[in-house]
Amino acid sequence: MKKGYMGGNKISRRWYWMPAAILILGILSIALLVGENRIRERHKNNYEFIHALHEARVRTALFHLWFEEAVSNGTRADIEASFNYLDVATNISAALVYGGGAKGVSAMQPLADPELRAHAESMRTLFAEFRKSAL
Repeated sequence: MKKGYMGGNKISRRWYWMPAAILILGILSIALLVGENRIRERHKNNYEFIHALHEARVRTALFHLWFEEAVSNGTRADIEASFNYLDVATNISAALVYGGGAKGVSAMQPLADPELRAHAESMRTLFAEFRKSAL
């Protein structure tokens, strides 16, 4: 006494598991997609800030090198030209605090974390002190 395809006891009791499994997998895939999008956005924001900090560091080092070169055997115009690097680094630190863009970095939102914002503000004051001591 064989029953039909859907008439068997095993098959008739388990037919609803397949749509439920597909629904659960669909919900999980949507959750993974939303989570990946959030991680990508955070990574993009962190990359912009890290790139800006690196660019400020490079510009400060270039200022220091060109300033030493200009002082040792350059003219007053060479000394003043070396300050362009320090100006760019100062503008980058201002972009970190207030938002916006600067030469060498893309436009970004201001830092939201108070501790990071305080560090960026201290960078600006250090650049100003660096400028005073170089003059």
